[in-house]
Amino acid sequence: MDKIEPLKTYLGQLRHYRHLSAIVNFDLETICPDSGQAQEAALLPFIQTKIDDIYSDGQFQIALKETAQQDLDPFQRRLVDIHLREIDYLSKTTAEEREGIRQAYNDSMVSWRKARQLNSFEYYLPYFESLIKAAQKEAAFRRKNESTLYEVCLYRSDLGLKEKELDRLFGELGEFIRQKLKEVELTPRTLNYVLIPSLSIEEQKRLSRKALELIGFDFSGGAISTSIHPFSDFFAPGDSRLTNRYDADDWRSALFTAFHEGGHCLQFQGWDRNHFDLYLENTASMANCETHSRLFENLIGRSYGLTPTIMKMVEEIKGEPLEVSQRDFYRHLNQVSPSLIRTEADELTYSLHIIIRYEIERDLINGKLSAKDAKAAWAEKYRHYLGVEPKDDLTGILQDIHWTDGSFGYFPAYALGNLYGAQIMERMGRDIDIFELDKEGNLSPILAWLQEHDFPYDCLPGEEWIKRVSGKPLSARPFIEYLDEKYPIL
Repeated sequence: MDKIEPLKTYLGQLRHYRHLSAIVNFDLETICPDSGQAQEAALLPFIQTKIDDIYSDGQFQIALKETAQQDLDPFQRRLVDIHLREIDYLSKTTAEEREGIRQAYNDSMVSWRKARQLNSFEYYLPYFESLIKAAQKEAAFRRKNESTLYEVCLYRSDLGLKEKELDRLFGELGEFIRQKLKEVELTPRTLNYVLIPSLSIEEQKRLSRKALELIGFDFSGGAISTSIHPFSDFFAPGDSRLTNRYDADDWRSALFTAFHEGGHCLQFQGWDRNHFDLYLENTASMANCETHSRLFENLIGRSYGLTPTIMKMVEEIKGEPLEVSQRDFYRHLNQVSPSLIRTEADELTYSLHIIIRYEIERDLINGKLSAKDAKAAWAEKYRHYLGVEPKDDLTGILQDIHWTDGSFGYFPAYALGNLYGAQIMERMGRDIDIFELDKEGNLSPILAWLQEHDFPYDCLPGEEWIKRVSGKPLSARPFIEYLDEKYPIL
């Protein structure tokens, strides 16, 4: 008998409710009108109460505890441990306490959208203060052996990563990039003298679709829409969706967003039947998920080998040849310039945006920084790390959606994805000639390698997963060496 068979009725119900939540979230971010935002957002805490009811079911709790006593394989163990931890949280809280936390998150999400319209952190501040208190409260309830409240948030996103280890990794990475940026800034960073054609919104949508086709996105099991903040999500087997955003002034944003969000969906679409039979689709760490998006966006999408293919895609859309060399086009795609907007950042400086957010959210949750001082801390850290300062709240502390729903501990996943991705590419390079594949515009062997050597282990804790895939523990060195070799681009 399958060891998790007694759990499957409950796991199936949880899957249905999470599917509903994904649909509501997607609608909120895409086509739900402003006047309907509050009412539709209220569905999310309602659905969560139904999820709580399942975890509160005594028979489910007994079945989980009995299953936990068996000799489980690493995948079954991972599944059971996740659900046992959720039951532990419910046992420490009342329905009123959980509802209060969710309401703070819900109010924060709605008010953030209004604050963006007003370009006013001051409007958002009362909701932000309530959000921080709710996140701290939830972390306190969930805390087990973690050293700090923020470490609890990290556990939820990355399965036990320690704050001190993250400080070490980000300290090494941040210092390298700051010094490298000085070196790069001694070389030409802008290519205004190179004629790169603009693309209309409709042309960008065509380019986005071409990019998704290039990396192997299965449109029969996926969909694409538009949102203010691009994202992707897994709904069910055969239903993985993503969104994009189109900038009339710079089509590179839509191109690399397609690679990024498409990379997420390739992972979702690459899970085999056993993954779903074991109900493992929501168990991968956030850093694991961001690994594949960052890998396709940067390590492949911004590579010199893929440049001719991207040039050809643009030429096909414009219906005319580009009057620019491959080298200059490559430099255009990899232009380095410290900026304010994380999602528009170049590959070299991107991780500094993440380190800034990590330091702020760590101190917010640990009580070392007050919500009212977060805006000033944001400006100071941008001056320190990138030498720029926000001109308003939209280009500053209000630009990201992640904190608004209590997703503290998520931001580090983006930079960790860079580190993991470099290790995976290093290992993959021993089996296949990645540069030649890029040059040919044939990425199917890369996806096939990931489907064989990576995706089957995605649900494991990060440290165990990366050792299985690359043969080494997590290190900042492969990514640092990659950046050091690539920049400056002459």
